[in-house]
Amino acid sequence: MSGSTKKSNLTAIGIVMLLLCNAESQALTNTQFDFQLDLEHQEIDLEQNSQLQSNAIGIRYQDRSGWPIGLDLYFGYMGASHDNISNTVAIDTSGYYLGLGISSSTSAEKTIQTGVDVSYVYYAGTDNSTGNSMELKWGQVDGRAWLMANISKRVKPYICATYLYLNGTQRVNGTSPSQTDLKNKDDFGGCAGLVFTMPEKGFIGIEAAGGAKEGVKVYFGKSFNY
Repeated sequence: MSGSTKKSNLTAIGIVMLLLCNAESQALTNTQFDFQLDLEHQEIDLEQNSQLQSNAIGIRYQDRSGWPIGLDLYFGYMGASHDNISNTVAIDTSGYYLGLGISSSTSAEKTIQTGVDVSYVYYAGTDNSTGNSMELKWGQVDGRAWLMANISKRVKPYICATYLYLNGTQRVNGTSPSQTDLKNKDDFGGCAGLVFTMPEKGFIGIEAAGGAKEGVKVYFGKSFNY
């Protein structure tokens, strides 16, 4: 898919998010921000007939004081590898990620809650443990529209449709120097998960994803008031 088409898809996601915000006019929720610990493994097929894999642990902060608009901040540690490239076999990079996101949703008091999330995350990792040193750097846009069933106070299942855009670079220095542009092969996918709410506004969640981005995420968090 061309870059212009991908940009059009991102624009469409943004329009849907704005329409969702305008359609919802209820009062602010009582819990206004969350802290969340994320543990995530992801695998992304690339146009180069290779695969980018990463494991990450990090913190997500979500401010919902401006409900129905939420602001998300992400940061953490990650390890990543680029498979099926002959001169980078056995090289696993380690580094960090930083990100910013915007989310919008209908009221959590409704039986069926819907929402849209869009985030941009920058990943950077290096490895110098072999004869070749490698740098992996990429920016990743994740968009998703989700639906959650608030049928129980303790267990809340959800499903989502996802969109992915990845653009990055791999640089190898040493005996076999090279540079490779990285772009995702597929654009769309889906995910499903469960959120288990705990006493005192705590929560635990698990999510599995397929399609453009495959993987699993486990997260733990707590909601707070100002």
